Amino acid sequence: MRLRNPVIVTTFVLSLSACAVLQPAADKTAQAPAEATQATAADTSGLDASQHLDRALKQLQAGQYEAARPDLEAVLALEPGHWGAASLLAQLDADPEQDLGSEHFSYTIQPGDSLSRLARRHLGDRYKFVILARYNQLDNPGRLMAGQTLRIPGKAPAAPAAAKKAAAPAAVTAPKAAAAATPGKGCAAGIPELEQRMAQSPTASDRERLVGCYSEQADALAASGDVQGAQALLQKALVLDRTNAEVAQRYMALSGAARAGQLYQQGLAQLQDGKLDDAAATFEQVLAQQPDHAAARTQLANVNAQLADRYHRMALSLYERELMDSALTLWNKTLELKPDHKEALAYVDKVKARQ
Repeated sequence: MRLRNPVIVTTFVLSLSACAVLQPAADKTAQAPAEATQATAADTSGLDASQHLDRALKQLQAGQYEAARPDLEAVLALEPGHWGAASLLAQLDADPEQDLGSEHFSYTIQPGDSLSRLARRHLGDRYKFVILARYNQLDNPGRLMAGQTLRIPGKAPAAPAAAKKAAAPAAVTAPKAAAAATPGKGCAAGIPELEQRMAQSPTASDRERLVGCYSEQADALAASGDVQGAQALLQKALVLDRTNAEVAQRYMALSGAARAGQLYQQGLAQLQDGKLDDAAATFEQVLAQQPDHAAARTQLANVNAQLADRYHRMALSLYERELMDSALTLWNKTLELKPDHKEALAYVDKVKARQ
C-alpha cells in the first residue's frame, strides 16, 4: 500500500492496512480468477500508466490490495522501469518481518507525519509505506495520531550532529543525475535533468520522481530555516500533481509555520513592552498554528507565571480593603494560570473560611 505516486504520497498515510486484509483479498481472487480477469480487462482499458497508478494507490489506501494488483501490473506493462509500481507490487507478497527484520526501535508519531514520509526517511523509499504498515499491523493506517507509537525497522538514527559528520556528500555526474534522482538518492543533483526531461517527453515515472525530489529538498530547506524556499518547491510539486494531498498538507503546514514565526516575534515584542496579556494571547495563537513550537510554549509558561503573580498582588490589595469577592475572583484567575501558586491557594482557603 505504499504511496508511490505523488498523488498517493499524500493519501498513503491513510492507505496503510494490516496483513489480515491482504489474505482475505487473495482468497477471493483465487476463488474467481476468471471473473477478476474479465473485470480488470473491462475496467482498465484506455488508461495510461499514471491513471493506472493513481487508481491502484486509491485501492491500496482503502486496503484493497488484490484489487490494486492488476493496475500495478498494467503500469509495469506500459512502463517496465517504473520503480514505484514495482516496489508496491513486491510489497503485496513480501513477508514484513522477514524483509524488514526483527530489530527495530520505537517512534512516536509527530504532527505532520505520514507513513510515506517515515518510509522515505527510515527505509529510503517512500513507496515502502505498504510494508511498513503491515510491519506494524495497522488496521487503519490512514489515521495516524500524534503520540501513536510505531515500530521502525533497524537501529535508532544517530543524533543530528553526529549524522551530519558521518554523512559523506554523494557525487553524481551530470549525465547520470536524472537516473540517480530517486528520492533519497542524489535528488538535488538530478532535479535539473528531470525537469528538462519532463519538459521534453514527460512520463509518469519521471513525474513521480520529480515530485518526490521536490518534496525531499523542501524538507531539507525547511529544516535549515528556509521556509519560503521549501514552499516554492512544494508549489512546483503541486503543479505536477495537484491532487497530491500529502504535498498540499505539508505546504499548508509550512504556511502555518511561517505565520507562527511572525506571531512569535510579535509576542516577544509585546513581552518586551510589558504587555503581558497581549503577549500571552499571541503565544497562544502561535501554538494554535504550530502546536510543537517549543519556544512559544516556554514563553507562554513564563508569561502566565508573571500574570499569576500580578493577579495575586492585585488580589492582596483587594483583600486588605476587605473586598473579599473581588479578591477571590483574582485569586481564582491566578490559580487558572498557575495551579500550584502556594500563596494564592492559602488566601483562597482564608477567604472561604471567613465566608
